[in-house]
Amino acid sequence: MLPEGTAGAASGTIAGIPVTIRLAFSLTSTGTANLSWVNPEPGTVLANVGYMVVGATGTGTIHIGRSSDGTGSASNWVEGGTLTGGAHNDEPSFGVLSRWLAIGPGGTGTNNSIVGQIGDTTASTMGGCFALITFYRVGT
Repeated sequence: MLPEGTAGAASGTIAGIPVTIRLAFSLTSTGTANLSWVNPEPGTVLANVGYMVVGATGTGTIHIGRSSDGTGSASNWVEGGTLTGGAHNDEPSFGVLSRWLAIGPGGTGTNNSIVGQIGDTTASTMGGCFALITFYRVGT
């Protein structure tokens, strides 16, 4: 038997449970980094992102990507996705690009955050728009 926490793998394996968080977009902002999450872990995480629209459908598009220090804009995960109701993940025809990317630890200043931008109006009628970030800690 192998030690607890190794998931039955060789030494040096990091066994951890995935963490999923839900972060809301501001429905009154179309600016870059409307959604901003900086990796709070002390090490690198492997992350995947989808999004969910609740209530009324929005207009325009959505972008979500990897950035530095929670600023700017990017579209690694979602590039021009629609603001239709429901959960969106792994839907290339809607501009959702399913992939896992490394996000460095906060304070590194490079590729350590996830940002998002919606292209709805500043008086959106959506019931809500949320990013769903799932990550595994892979670095120390």
